[in-house]
Amino acid sequence: MKAKLLALALIVALGQTGCVNQPINQGSYTSGVTAANTEILADAIARYVAYKLPAANSTVNVIPARQKDRLATALTANLKNRGFGIADGTAPNPSAVPLAYQVTPLENGLLIVIRLNGQEVTNMLIRDTQTKQWSLLNSYTVKGG
Repeated sequence: MKAKLLALALIVALGQTGCVNQPINQGSYTSGVTAANTEILADAIARYVAYKLPAANSTVNVIPARQKDRLATALTANLKNRGFGIADGTAPNPSAVPLAYQVTPLENGLLIVIRLNGQEVTNMLIRDTQTKQWSLLNSYTVKGG
């Protein structure tokens, strides 16, 4: 199991070096998001946002992947519970920090790319093949400075 995790971490790191000059779209994208992993994905993204921004003083503009994006709904609720303001999109809010994400299947997990305020980070959510439990790798790979 450790060898597989190390291999996946290496794939994520190498994948990022190959895409250095290709920023992700400003929008969000999800594939492989299910009822079983939505909450842990939302929590993983929200924890990173909370690490980078002060909750009480920040408003976040969650950019959903599409209409009725279950991850955007769970992420918005998670951020609100952490004390973040959420831009509702009905009126321009120049002080809101844009938050986009891409979630795509990779091996026995999901690759997560978070774009917060112009900086990209990646992580991996892995599904244990025996217990069927989801877990997040411990660290993020930051693209650029």
